[in-house]
Amino acid sequence: MYLVCPKCLMAFASVPKKSGFKCLSCGHAWEPPSPEFADAYYHGLSDLQVVLVAGRRANFVVDKLPVELGRDSEFEELQRNLTVSRRHFRLDATGDTLLVTDLGSKTGTRLNGNLLPPNQTVQINPGDSLLVGGVTLRIELRFLPQEKPDDVELPGPADILLDSSTGITCIGEIESPSGPRLLETDSRNCAACLYQAGVLKQWHVLALRGSCIRVNGSRVLDHELQEHDEITIGRYRYVFLKDAACLRPVSPPSAVGLAAHGVIFRAGGRGAGRVILNDVSVVIPPKQLTCIIGPSGSGKTTLVKIICGVLAPDGGELEINGQHYSFDEYGVQLGGRIGLVPQDDVVHGELTVAQTMQYAAALRLPAGMGPSEKQGRILRILRELDLEHHANKRVGVLSGGQRKRVNVAIELLASPAILFLDEPTAGLDSATERQLVECLKRLARQGRTVVVVTHSLAAAVDEDCVVLMHDVGNGGRVIGQGSPSTLKSRLGIHDWTEV
Repeated sequence: MYLVCPKCLMAFASVPKKSGFKCLSCGHAWEPPSPEFADAYYHGLSDLQVVLVAGRRANFVVDKLPVELGRDSEFEELQRNLTVSRRHFRLDATGDTLLVTDLGSKTGTRLNGNLLPPNQTVQINPGDSLLVGGVTLRIELRFLPQEKPDDVELPGPADILLDSSTGITCIGEIESPSGPRLLETDSRNCAACLYQAGVLKQWHVLALRGSCIRVNGSRVLDHELQEHDEITIGRYRYVFLKDAACLRPVSPPSAVGLAAHGVIFRAGGRGAGRVILNDVSVVIPPKQLTCIIGPSGSGKTTLVKIICGVLAPDGGELEINGQHYSFDEYGVQLGGRIGLVPQDDVVHGELTVAQTMQYAAALRLPAGMGPSEKQGRILRILRELDLEHHANKRVGVLSGGQRKRVNVAIELLASPAILFLDEPTAGLDSATERQLVECLKRLARQGRTVVVVTHSLAAAVDEDCVVLMHDVGNGGRVIGQGSPSTLKSRLGIHDWTEV
């Protein structure tokens, strides 16, 4: 079992204990709400994600064990280094023990500076360093951000009052360790502890079992709650109300899926001009991150404008959640449910992030919404996008990826069901691009439909769904659509650079 830090979510080997925890990665020190809940911070490999870190340039997430890595693998840092053998080393696990084996490579594999004997299995731990040919890799274990379950979410059966007198309230199965408030669910491995901590007695939620506790769509271990945070426990959804000290049942956001069939668009209008889109059919699945990829001139931006209801096609059909609509009806049905982040920034460099959000909230939120509710929504969005600690910084001093997230935050103020982003990774380095894509995946896990338009093939690695477009000489067409693995298999390619 490994101890997981509730702040950075990194895991490391630790002797089991009941108190006095300190993270070996970020230095964070913490205590459980009471000794009986200390086991909640210990997790096996099934709850963790193995990550190989190659300096500051690239991370490789190991999807499953065992895995053989080398120049023939999908790890780009190993592909480009000729001192790495095609099959260099293997990672495996026995129970909760992580293992490494050098596969008789030409240049060998070193663990913390020591050369491994070929074809002999050796135990490794988080924080260990592997030298693979000329590439140094650090082993990390991270709390697994598991995908959202397919179960239909429901509003909770009733309010859950938080016990401020004891500062601890347990929610979950009948056998929950302690606490006066229990909610029986249909999942017997679902339990959470809500507790007050710190001088301000802020409420936290601690997941006691498995992966069934989510805050704003993301799996959490130990999370400090903010006003209007949405918590999913098993299949039940609640909103946290700080002043009322309760969890109130709330309906999950309605998912929106879009589709276009046989779409035709000409630059000069119907019957004239150059064909931009020629018989294009595409499906945008709900609650997923979809990436529309194609070179300049392939018609991807035109397609998105049509799907957004901004541009009328010359032919074809449009639908929302399987229901066909005329173009005028389609635009009415989508009204207020779409957020669009353009390629160019729409933020002022001299304003702080907080000021930017406050001005945007004044323009985009209902006039009748109270100041505290507006501020609560701003804080929740900044937290969702990892911008909370940048709130008082001027937009002009932020990195490119951080500025793009501020643009996304502005669109999220109106709680759109569908979010479109035009070339969001333009000008970003590969590491920042991956961070932004992971951020967008979190938004999709929270129940939004997210669509990214880009010419970057690297962006296709982590998406749920990829749409490939190309102009074959008579207008842009969709040449493939599906999950990254399915699409690569269908096209007969090893990686996206072969497209």
